Amino acid sequence: MRIISFFVAFIYTVLFLVLGLLLVGMSLEFISMVYLVDFLNDVYSSPLNLLYAGLIGLLFFVLALAYIYSVCKRGKAQRNISFTNPDGEVNISLKAIEDFVKRIAEDVTEIKELDCKVINSKRSVKVINNVVLRAGTTVPEIAEKFQNMIKVKLQGILGIEDKIQVKVYIKEVEEDSTAKSVYSGELDYSK
Repeated sequence: MRIISFFVAFIYTVLFLVLGLLLVGMSLEFISMVYLVDFLNDVYSSPLNLLYAGLIGLLFFVLALAYIYSVCKRGKAQRNISFTNPDGEVNISLKAIEDFVKRIAEDVTEIKELDCKVINSKRSVKVINNVVLRAGTTVPEIAEKFQNMIKVKLQGILGIEDKIQVKVYIKEVEEDSTAKSVYSGELDYSK
């Protein structure tokens, strides 16, 4: 279906380029109306030409329907994760997984804030986390700990082993508001 989508996009791009150039040529009077009328007269003059025009129009129509179908199907597949167990098909919404990851983050005291996005592709499930950490945390340790927690727990609920990719982006490390200045006296600049 991906090949059909590419082919349809290519055909329509070429078609719109030709149509655009045709309209620009007409507006700048590079293409005379006489040429267009002669072309249409040629098409209508022969039943064979009418058949060709009808077949080309039907082909464009079918390709457009196939493209719309593939786009709708692709959009539906990305909003949830589907797998089959012995009792039937199971669908889990990506929003449910995002909420699950946010609940995991609540158990990690070093994480102050989390924005999570889950992307489902054919090859893997990507969990992208934008994190605000509390002051005083070691970034590599907490990132690795959080990544492992998410991966292990998602593998447990989804039952997929190698297909989970967890990315952690540290947006900010919160400043420690309880930290006090080491020197609280006045500085002497006269020396």
